[in-house]
Amino acid sequence: MHLAIRWRHWFRPVTIWVPSWPLALALTAAVAVGVVVIGRNLYGFLAPVRPETAATVVIVETWAERGYAKTIANAIESGPTGRVILVGSPLDPLSDFSKFPTSADLWAARLQNEGVDPSHFAVVRVPGAIRHRTAHAALAVGRHLDSSEVTAANLLTFGPHARRSALIYEQALPPGTRLGVIALAPRSYDPSRWWRSSAGVRTVLSELIAYVYVRFFGNEVDAARREWNGLSDDQRHVGPTVPEP
Repeated sequence: MHLAIRWRHWFRPVTIWVPSWPLALALTAAVAVGVVVIGRNLYGFLAPVRPETAATVVIVETWAERGYAKTIANAIESGPTGRVILVGSPLDPLSDFSKFPTSADLWAARLQNEGVDPSHFAVVRVPGAIRHRTAHAALAVGRHLDSSEVTAANLLTFGPHARRSALIYEQALPPGTRLGVIALAPRSYDPSRWWRSSAGVRTVLSELIAYVYVRFFGNEVDAARREWNGLSDDQRHVGPTVPEP
């Protein structure tokens, strides 16, 4: 009896409204349809292909595997003529390609082997960075273009990373630079059915979270700029280009 009185002292009955079963069924169906529609369109949203027709520069992020060499070469040669900026960071010194200072130098050699004219290449090297790798690359390209008269460029990158990468480059490039983006399709999963593979789910969902963070909560470009300003000249320097084989 005493316990019951204590419970009544701390709790009181309330009326809770819940949806009727027809409404609950309709809401469940609406959520299911929404998930399907978003899922089928999510990859396309994160991996846009909207090149800038007036671009005179193609910026290539060189994080790709070797199997993309022909695809990248074809994408470069089918676009507007002009400079090709290869941006990359140092390679693992224990890798088979350690003779190249950065992935950009490695890809300069690969693209030359695919028949791309090396006289159009500009290699932009980025110091190794644990955080904000894309932002550091975008700022390095921005410094490279700062004294030029480039007004439009295309960013060539990979899969669902493309929208976030384009957003970061738009913040880092010189003001007034129009940026197109070309997202190359992944090889490890089917983009139209990305939810059917662990690689697709892992990549698409992680890039969605990263894009939302960069878009609404964090400015990676400002953070990378502060990190760059804190580096010494020696830390900023990455070795010279190795002669092509």
